Amino acid sequence: MSDGNATPLEVVTTFNEALSRRDWDTFASVLGEDLSYTTMSFDLPGGGVPMDRATVLATLPGMVDGLFAAGSPRLEITHVTTDGEWIVVELDGTGEFVTGAEYRNRYANVYQVRDGLIRTVREYMDTGHMATLFSQLPQPD
Repeated sequence: MSDGNATPLEVVTTFNEALSRRDWDTFASVLGEDLSYTTMSFDLPGGGVPMDRATVLATLPGMVDGLFAAGSPRLEITHVTTDGEWIVVELDGTGEFVTGAEYRNRYANVYQVRDGLIRTVREYMDTGHMATLFSQLPQPD
């Protein structure tokens, strides 16, 4: 688990760096048992439906590994605003899908960090753009 003395920014940075490296053990170590993770979307499958910790850990690694080429996606924090245990982070996502198609997106994610663990993630992105990118990928049989 995460160091309870870590700042919210340190925890969120660890989360995003671990995701970029596909370091799923480190990624899991900063998630609270009571996690609520919601992709704030009307356009993407599963959007708007909060996921708990177990669902995130069962879903996200396979999705990332199945969609993205090695070394992708890369998430770069560009702006940060904090208010106590709440932190808002703007990120640029770049890389390649497994098909070789370019991946680019922008995010503004809201996190709640308490006792060194992420309790809430609200992921905002250009969901229309993401839906278009997904529609261009080969669909499973």
